[in-house]
Amino acid sequence: MVSLDHVALPLDLVRGASLRFLSRSPLLTRVLGRRDTRIAALGAAQVLLLFALTLRFPVALFFLGPVLLGVVHLAADVRYLALRMAPPRPLVVASVVLAVGLTAVRAAVGLGEVSTILGARLDMAVGITWVGLALVLRLQRSRRALVLGAPLFGAVAALVLTHAQLGDVLLTHLHNVLALVLWLTLFRRRPGWTALPVALVVLGSGVLLSGAFLPWTAQQGGLGAFGVAVSRLGAGLAPGAAPHVAAAVVMVFVFLQSVHYAVWTAWIPQDCLVGEGTPTFRMTARSLLADFGPWALAAVAGLTLVFAALACWHFRQTVIWYLTLVRAHAWFEVAIFTFFVGRPRVPRVRSRTL
Repeated sequence: MVSLDHVALPLDLVRGASLRFLSRSPLLTRVLGRRDTRIAALGAAQVLLLFALTLRFPVALFFLGPVLLGVVHLAADVRYLALRMAPPRPLVVASVVLAVGLTAVRAAVGLGEVSTILGARLDMAVGITWVGLALVLRLQRSRRALVLGAPLFGAVAALVLTHAQLGDVLLTHLHNVLALVLWLTLFRRRPGWTALPVALVVLGSGVLLSGAFLPWTAQQGGLGAFGVAVSRLGAGLAPGAAPHVAAAVVMVFVFLQSVHYAVWTAWIPQDCLVGEGTPTFRMTARSLLADFGPWALAAVAGLTLVFAALACWHFRQTVIWYLTLVRAHAWFEVAIFTFFVGRPRVPRVRSRTL
């Protein structure tokens, strides 16, 4: 605790000076002093910045996003969905087991021990099991709902397994949007100013998907980075699509992936605050320690450093393996959403911190 306070102290000094400067403006004071307007302003600024970066450096951003925020956003995923939302213990235990199994499958595919087709089918099978368990736990007190819903769930499961590779691609894209859905349904107290960043996300996605700026991005050299061309990414994110369509899909994916990171690392943490104000860095550090405990928090910090070191050693391959191995957290988010959506649920908060 003492060491964390010492690390956070210089940051708090900068924070205090910045807030004193910004508070000279009555408008900024009103915007930053309330959670709703603060999240709207922060979200809008982040979305506009990420849109601009995606237009200019889409392939570079595809790789840099996971390196800079990949581990941090996974920790936030666990923190707010598993620790703060506190799902039932059977779902948590099953999630750990299924996540390990799915990660093993993805590793086998990456090593060439399992074919891509079989890997996609196994991925869908594990994911369907995960979501099915969440649904059973949610409806366990309503036998009628279980009996009526079982045939429908079975039909959907059969359809997904039949088109496993397509489902694999769709989940890759929809997972980025799911962060916004989770924020709006499980953490956002009221719509209000939320409409501003969400509208910008929708508008930005539409502009990128139209491909209107593709010639400009190509002229600026943004359709390639780290020895990878956008066509290579498009082959995985939009298989079978025309080159210009695949490039546009890649740009939308990169934009929404970046928004996904912003939601988990900024928007949801702000919405989990008890008061209207923002915490100091020392308060945030203490809250992280309270949520994770010293050993888990040290593991997160160590994993972040190891990932950064591996990226320095072999940047492109490290990101590819990261994207291969973290697939389980997408299904975890779907399962938690399935269990909690539509329920009046207030996330458990340990203190007046992030």
